[in-house]
Amino acid sequence: QKLQFDTSSTISIDITKMRKGVESNSWKVVNWADPISTEDESMFNCELTTFVSSSGKQAGICVGPAPTQISKCADGKYFADVWNKGEGGKAPYYHLEIGAQHGACILEMLLETDAMILAFEPHPKNVYSIRKTISALPKALQNRVTLFPIGLSDETMKDTFSYNTKSSLRATSELSIYAERLDSVLDTDKIPPKLIKLVNLDVQGFECNILEGMGDKMADKIGSMKLKWESNGQKCEDNKDYLHKLRDKFGFDIWRKHENGYMYLAPGEKSALGGADIFASRNERYYDE
Repeated sequence: QKLQFDTSSTISIDITKMRKGVESNSWKVVNWADPISTEDESMFNCELTTFVSSSGKQAGICVGPAPTQISKCADGKYFADVWNKGEGGKAPYYHLEIGAQHGACILEMLLETDAMILAFEPHPKNVYSIRKTISALPKALQNRVTLFPIGLSDETMKDTFSYNTKSSLRATSELSIYAERLDSVLDTDKIPPKLIKLVNLDVQGFECNILEGMGDKMADKIGSMKLKWESNGQKCEDNKDYLHKLRDKFGFDIWRKHENGYMYLAPGEKSALGGADIFASRNERYYDE
């Protein structure tokens, strides 16, 4: 099923009204009209393949060396169902994609919902792939995506590492990754409650750092979240219990993924979670117990 782009009815919002202006010389929000730098073209590459959404819509996606694994959004059907069961289509709600990787779930939300998308991805190679993918789409779809080339954490950070480039003239290059608190990037005072309808949080064990960096005011702006519970793999100081934070401090109900959907997780029940995906929502039971 080939996607038929409708460029006449795309929602447009000035995202700067939600931003606190924390950009510096270190990083800036991606402008889809800007050409990719010669330096990035010399270091990175990706291959164009076909992305297929949960309902069969298609678009091009530029991915790395394992396209069969990263050209799909694993939980795409759940995201689309959650979004479209609520108030999607009636107002300019936002989806946050935290840990966007190569952008498969960005495409899922673009093709299957009316979401305005705020995506966060710190790795320069993945940012390169997302830019290649989104810049090839019609402008009306580009306008629905804001890409922050940073990670999120509980403090402002910078990390530098060596990267093996594709160039035979320069085998390695020093790359920098930046992270900010979410409540320092988005202006909580200007965002109505639940305007951020859905958050997909996929950061391989650093979820609690990001929840710490949200702050109480930002959590109130979020309707639902999907994230992973890593019972033994949380890379966070003081072993913060973010299930407790989600339920008791932020006011979410917690659901656990199983083979038939999601099941309600009663307070105190977490011993059998392992590495389970969990879904946090506010008084909205999208799935049967």
